[in-house]
Order: sequence, then C-alpha cells, then structure tokens
Amino acid sequence: MSFPTADIVHGEMLFYRLSGIATKLNETLEDLALTAEVGHTPTLEQYIKVPLTEGGAVMLVWYGRWPGAWALMWPQGREVVQTAWPLALDDAVLIDLVMAVIGECVDGSELPSPYRWGQVERSGLVVLADHLHAYGVPESAIGLDPLRRIDDDGKVRYGGASNELWVTDNNDEQRSLVVRLHEDIGWTVDQVMQAPGASGRLDLASALGLKPALPRVSSEDLDALRLARILADDTSWSDDNDDDDPRCLFLYGEAPEVSSVLSKDDAERAAAAWLKWAGFVEADSEVRGGRILSRAIELHVVFSGRPVPLSGVQRCMGIASVSGRTPVMVAKSGFSRNGSEWADVAGMLLFDIGDDGILHAANRLARSHQPRAMGPRPEPCYDEACRSIGCVLDDEYCSSLVGRRRHPEADRWRLN
Repeated sequence: MSFPTADIVHGEMLFYRLSGIATKLNETLEDLALTAEVGHTPTLEQYIKVPLTEGGAVMLVWYGRWPGAWALMWPQGREVVQTAWPLALDDAVLIDLVMAVIGECVDGSELPSPYRWGQVERSGLVVLADHLHAYGVPESAIGLDPLRRIDDDGKVRYGGASNELWVTDNNDEQRSLVVRLHEDIGWTVDQVMQAPGASGRLDLASALGLKPALPRVSSEDLDALRLARILADDTSWSDDNDDDDPRCLFLYGEAPEVSSVLSKDDAERAAAAWLKWAGFVEADSEVRGGRILSRAIELHVVFSGRPVPLSGVQRCMGIASVSGRTPVMVAKSGFSRNGSEWADVAGMLLFDIGDDGILHAANRLARSHQPRAMGPRPEPCYDEACRSIGCVLDDEYCSSLVGRRRHPEADRWRLN
C-alpha cells in the first residue's frame, strides 16, 4: 500500500480551502456580475482569480516558500499592484481583503483602513496614520512597514518594524519623523536626517507643555488625533497652519561628537553626551565620582573586562534608591542575562558602550528609550575658543560648524 506524499496532501487541502473561499466570494460578487475561480500557475502555485469586466483580474496567490505569504495582485492603470500578507490570516479576513481590492478596481474607491497601510488590525499606529491622512498628509508621505513583502525576484520577506510609522517632511524630503508606540513608555518621535548632528529624539513633552522626569509621553497624556495634528504641522502638510516655520518639535540635544573610548573617564564623558542627546540629562547636570546626577537619573559606568553580574545590577539599584532617581548603568562588557531580566522588572535602564562612545540598549526598557538613529556625528572641534564658548569661526574656516551649538555671546567674539 502506498500513501500520497506530504506535498500532494497539502496541495489537495489547499485546493479545497481556496474553493471554499471562492464560493463565499461568489455569493458576494453576484451583484457585480463577477466570478471567482480557482486555478494554478505552471509551477503549481494555486490561486483565486476574479476577472474584471474592463480587463485584468484580481488574483490571490499562495506562496508556500518560507516564510510564505498570500500575494494579492490587481491592475492599476498600466501597472500591476502586488501586496503580500501572512499565511496565517483567517478566511474571513482574506475574503474581506479581496472584496476591498475589487471595490477599488470597480468603484475607484480607496482601500479602507487598515488594509491601505499593509496591516490587518487597527493598531494605535494605524489610527495615527488615518488621522494624518485626514489632516492632508498624502499616503506617499506616510510609511508603515507591511507585514510581508515580495521582492522583485519573487522571494517573500518579513516586513520591517511593526511598531514604526514614518512621516516625510513636505519641505525637506531628506527629513523624516519616526513615530513609535511602546507598551511601557508610550509615544516617541525621532528625527532622521543626513546632516551631521541632526538626527535624534524630539522633545514631544515640551510641545505638549509637559515636564516628565524621563523623556516619555504616555498614550494617556496624548491621543492619536492630537499627535497627528502636531506631526502634520511639524512636517508642513497641514493647510491650517500659516506660520513660516510650523515646526514645534525640537531635538533634545545635538548628537555626540566622534570620539573613542579607551578608559573609564572616556566612557563617562561619552555616556554623558549620549544621554544628553537622548533627553535624559539636562545641560547643567554634573558628574561626581563617575555618576551623572540629574533630576531624572543616576548613572553608573562599569569599565571592566567581564559582564556585570546580577549582584552588580542589584547593587546599583540599591545605591540609586537612596536618591530616588532612575538608575542607569553603562557597561563596557555588557551584562549577564539574569541581570538584564532583573533590570526590566526593577525599572532600570542598561546600556552597553562601544569603542566609538555610542550606547546600545541592553534590556527591554532601554530599547524603548533608545532613539531610532544617530546619523552622521559632528567631527570634534580643536579650536580652544570654540571648545570653551562655542563656534566663533567663519564657515570657511570651521570644518565642524554644522550641527554644533553656539554660545549666546559667540557672535561678539566672531573672527572677521
């Protein structure tokens, strides 16, 4: 006795599933005089096809090659639009998705939300995207990574970060805002640009008149509708704002200069600069005994050749509890797994520091607070006057002017 192979059994089961979906589609398509039919490609990839009266067809194709996807294709002018969706979608969602595409082809209506953003659920970012679109931001300027994508060579890929939304500036296509909604800290907005020192986390709290101890804005303090208005104004897409410069979101600080970490003192200076850039530390904060003391955090730098164990993390928590500040640990050689897990429960932030002076999140809470991108960093300025009071050199004489802060009185000392 012989049995069919697994591929044959799977193909037969998929045929029956597609036939069931096609039957339910035909019940809905009867009023449109359209018919759904099941077929397969020469490479035996099965599909559902709905021919359109004006030419072309809407097709739902099964791609089984890992990680797999449903490929949904339909004509749009002289081009063919192709989107990809996870194989785990229920039949009801697939039917609703196909009917939405048919509605766009027949009636000329837009794909409804959340499908237009490549999503199947109305998450907080999808609601934000809808509000942005309602405020006049075009779909081409709003980016939500789809759940799946298909490359030009036909390979299925996972989508990008599912918790990120991109908004491109209307006046500067090189400027983008990246919005994320975190379960633990709420909304964050990061600016991404190519200019040195221009990328980093934006001070969303100040735009709302809030003064939290840490750079965070919870979803309770800010709803998606109000955030969409702020983003539409800041990226110059809103028609209601007549200001010449509508931006209301500003960086916490300039990106740290290019540096090297060769000692604990170097690590302390680099950590202080990074934390100021990320919004943790005020400009007038001080460093005493290797610890940054501000109203928000207390920083401990560990410069050793071994990962910090659980006992070291707990010791830092105990020291910080005396001052009531949030403990932040920066380690040259990282942390133990137990230490990182315990820090998440205790509400600590752990970072690794590289030889270039950049901090990298070492636990879940720190990842939420880490800005999206640093971009090019300003080169260090070796002019003594500039280092002490700010840039005073003319542009043609200063190679690191872009992205550097100026002293309020620097113009009085500017060299002519």
